[in-house]
Order: sequence, then C-alpha cells, then structure tokens
Amino acid sequence: MAKDCESAVGTDVSSTMLDKAEQHRKEMGLEHVKLVKSDDNLSKIDGTFDFIHSIYVFQHIPPSRGYKIFKRLLKKLNPGGIAMIQFTYANDLSTGRRILNWTKMNVPLFQQINNLLHLRAPDFPFMEMYNYSLNKLENILHCMGVNQVYIRFTKDGNYRGVMLFLESKSDSDDFVKLDEVP
Repeated sequence: MAKDCESAVGTDVSSTMLDKAEQHRKEMGLEHVKLVKSDDNLSKIDGTFDFIHSIYVFQHIPPSRGYKIFKRLLKKLNPGGIAMIQFTYANDLSTGRRILNWTKMNVPLFQQINNLLHLRAPDFPFMEMYNYSLNKLENILHCMGVNQVYIRFTKDGNYRGVMLFLESKSDSDDFVKLDEVP
C-alpha cells in the first residue's frame, strides 16, 4: 500500500517486527514511510489519517486494552476517512483445547515444558487469542462518529472474526469526546 501513498506510517509494539519492516522499507526504497514503536495510547503516532488498516493485531491484545486502542485509532481517522480493521469475536475450540490454552497462559512453566515436548525453544511464546464483543465494537463505532460500516465475516482455522470496513462522518462536530465513549 505504501507504494501508492504520499506518506505512510507503520506501527508495532515489537522492535523485532519494526526492524523487519525497516529492512523491507529500505529494500523497496520507500523514503516516505515512517515506522513508529507503538503503545496503548498511540502517543508516538502524530497526526491524523485518511486510511487506517489493522489485521491480525487486536486478536492478540486483551479486549480491556484493545477497545481503548480502537477508540484512539478512530480518533486519528480524518473526517470522511476510511479504515479496515479486523477483530476476532468467537472460536470453535474444543473444551480440551480451551483448557490447554488456559493452562499455557496461567500455569507457571507449563508453556516451557510444552515447548520442549514439541521440540521448540523453551522461551517460544504462546500466541494468545482474544475475542471481542461485537456489541461493544458497534457502540464504539456509533459513539466515535462512524458514518458507514460494512462487515465481512472471516474464519481462520478455529477462529471467527470480522473485517470492519468503515467511514468516519464528514462532520467532526458529531464526534463524542474520547473519554465519554463507554
């Protein structure tokens, strides 16, 4: 996408991912691309944007943090701007798999032992997956002044999600203050 834009900003919380993105940026000669290490407040991301895209990100962020980040992203969307943002809302995991995943996240050393049994490095991370409430997402969209939403349902393995294609209202006076959104 960055090839077709005047300017672009890429962000991640992982220094490793940003280093990889920097390699690609240099290889492709994309001088107009800025890479920024992110935090939950998006405090290092300056300005507003005509287009925001996020895929396979929120599902790895606990919803208590993710809803706040989602609000901040929408606040950075220019009036009339477009966003494509993906969320996971349900899974079809068996009870046994749910118990195993809970154990990996909550029982000390279990993940490390599981990694060794599967011939992985002991510190190989467990990929946490979180489900978001579609009702809460809709409420945030409404309160943040989103004018139109198209929802495409997705399924990736045992995980069901939505890709939200949205447009913010053109009249910024209709926006609710960020701290007033439930």
